Order: sequence, then C-alpha cells, then structure tokens
Amino acid sequence: AMDKKLMIESVDLDFPGTNFRVCKFYRTSTQSSDEQKNMPIFHHHLYYEFHFFTKGEYDFVTRDKTIKISRGELFIIPPGMPHCTFQKSPETESIVLSLTIEKKEQGGVFYEYFKKSLDDAALSPIPVSDALMQNFSLFGKITNCGNIKNYCYMKRMVCDIMVDLFDLLNGFESCPAECTADQCKEQTELLLENYVNSSEFSLADIAENLHYS
Repeated sequence: AMDKKLMIESVDLDFPGTNFRVCKFYRTSTQSSDEQKNMPIFHHHLYYEFHFFTKGEYDFVTRDKTIKISRGELFIIPPGMPHCTFQKSPETESIVLSLTIEKKEQGGVFYEYFKKSLDDAALSPIPVSDALMQNFSLFGKITNCGNIKNYCYMKRMVCDIMVDLFDLLNGFESCPAECTADQCKEQTELLLENYVNSSEFSLADIAENLHYS
C-alpha cells in the first residue's frame, strides 16, 4: 500500500501577481435512491469548486435558483455560496477539483483577469469540448505518488489544463496542435489588426486587452 504521507494532494501555480492552489482531482460516480433525493444538504466551501460532468444530469440548487447541468458541461461554484445537489438521472459521473486563488502583495492584472473570469462564469452551465474533458478525465486517473518527477509532471499538466480552462471561460480559441507557423502568425495578425492602426492604444493597452505580457 502507498504511504499516504507521500501522496500529492495539491499543486501550486505561480503567475504574475497571483498564486493558485489546485487540489487533487477526483472522480465521483453515484446511483440515485429515493432516500438521497429527499435529503438535500446545503453547504458551502472556502474555495472554487469545479464539476465536469461526464454522465447523467444534476440540479444544483442555491438559495434562490435551480441550475440544470448535464453531460459535457462544467459548473463552477464560487466560495461561500450555499448549495445542494439533486441527482436527476439514475447514474451520474463527474470530475471534481477545487481551486483557491490568492493575490500577491505586488498584484497585477493577472489576478483581476483570473478572478473576474471565475466569478463571471460561476453558477452557469458551460459547454466543454471533448478534448478538454478527456484531459480532465486522464488527469483524474493518475495515482499521485509523491516524488519530484511525478510532481513536476502533474504541475505541467495542471498548468496546461488551467490555461485551456481560462481560454474556455473567456471564449478564446486555442491554437491547434497541428497549426503551422504561418497559420499562427495569421491568427496573431488578426488579433492585432484592431489595435495597431489606432493611435488610441499604447503597447501596454494592447498587451492588457489581449492578455499578453
């Protein structure tokens, strides 16, 4: 049996002005019963909780509304939000992770960008691409043995997934893996077209609007 002291329960990510702690991914699979349906328990967390649904349907209930979530969707619950769940299909399956975000003393636009992205997307169903869902599913299967190599591998995977997640929340299209250098250049030129011919925007303005350094 693996020594629990060697298990990696979270991964820390460091961005300019922002610290993330992404807690261990886990997979939940449940079958409904009449007893469960009649026992809603309102609770809340001190972190953002992400639910990626791979099977079935759920109702998330807050104090003032009910949100229906089904397969292929992401649901984000913000810190401090009382909620409970009702299982709406005989079987459900989801991938869950929790995330804390902290502003450094020397904060910057990254913190405001991340925080606003999460708060704007919270409590609404978000369609997730099959590719991103597969990445979450793959990561959820990893046994997190506590060694340096595996921690670094996890950290790289978490960083890639979080970047894809924030692209999704903001409606950005990631450049496909098979994209050629010329295609990537064309995409960048299209993004810049609205800014470079205007004297209203400085280089700092363009970088902030496009979320680049």
